[in-house]
Amino acid sequence: MSDATLKVGIARFYTAPVGTARPTTVATLKAPPVAWTEVGNTSLENIMDLTSEGGAVSTLGSLQNKSLRQSVETRIESLGLRLLDWTTSTLKLYYGANSVIGADGAVEIPSEPVPTEVAFLAVLEDGVNVAGFHAEKSSVFRSDDIAIADVNSLAQLPIKVTALNNAGKVSALTAIPPRATDAV
Repeated sequence: MSDATLKVGIARFYTAPVGTARPTTVATLKAPPVAWTEVGNTSLENIMDLTSEGGAVSTLGSLQNKSLRQSVETRIESLGLRLLDWTTSTLKLYYGANSVIGADGAVEIPSEPVPTEVAFLAVLEDGVNVAGFHAEKSSVFRSDDIAIADVNSLAQLPIKVTALNNAGKVSALTAIPPRATDAV
């Protein structure tokens, strides 16, 4: 089952308007349709963090049966990235959708930021295999402060992409298992 393992050689991250469907073929994952815009360069050392919040499990019981059933709290999935390109679009992802871009390209940082809502696609390539994650709707915002460590490292914009349920769907995030060809 070595085809089911993943050693990431290339990773690309994309945004699109909320509701944009995920690419379903290997070819369209490797080269997403025009609706998808690549966010640019990301960290070489820390490709992506996949984290979650919530999901606490409680056992519910009755007087007659102490472990009658379980209740699971909602779990919220997020992806963490470190953007290396300092463009107006990446600065808006970091500082908020309501950041204002001046005529000279300067980014006005809002005091009351609003996260950016977009569809999000992470494509992870391992040779001929391709895998990934897709959120039809996500909230993107900074995950940490900017730290410029030294003159030998690229400065990073750490962002968090939180998958949100879109239009009443029960799934907010789709995991795409590794595959080299499309299933018939």
